[in-house]
Amino acid sequence: MTRLGRVLPVGAASIVGAMALAGCVSAADTQTAQSDANADNAKCDVLTATDLSSVVSPTFREGRLLPSSTDTRLECQYSGESEIAVVKTVRDSTPNSYATAETEIATKIGAQKVKIPGADKAFQSPAFGLTGMRVDGEYVEVSVTVNGATAQQVQAIAEIAAKNTSE
Repeated sequence: MTRLGRVLPVGAASIVGAMALAGCVSAADTQTAQSDANADNAKCDVLTATDLSSVVSPTFREGRLLPSSTDTRLECQYSGESEIAVVKTVRDSTPNSYATAETEIATKIGAQKVKIPGADKAFQSPAFGLTGMRVDGEYVEVSVTVNGATAQQVQAIAEIAAKNTSE
């Protein structure tokens, strides 16, 4: 599609812009959608970008609430700004969620019990950078997929997550 010899992009931004010009979407609608996204992302309180960037490289973006989240299970993803690096958190308040996760993970990929300050119980699967914890009755899981992350760094991130969850 061209206008005055310029190619106009056809995509979501163009459609929203066209709808706004046609009066179908207001600036208030756009602000409400952004506000809702910010409120959802604020639920990602197990870790912060600063927490992660203080332990591992690269610099991380703030957590983003994943669409797979429910009322009792919040899943968030933190991505590195310049390279492939992902940290995922799960916060599940469903009864027995810790016991279920520990059994499933131990059976499928192997896990060992560990001590994490601030957690009632915890297990880790070091080969997969995964830590599962019970903190104040909730199941909290941290999965670290960062090139070169050490077991000590995975442990440090889990300790921060436990502290942040219990506050």
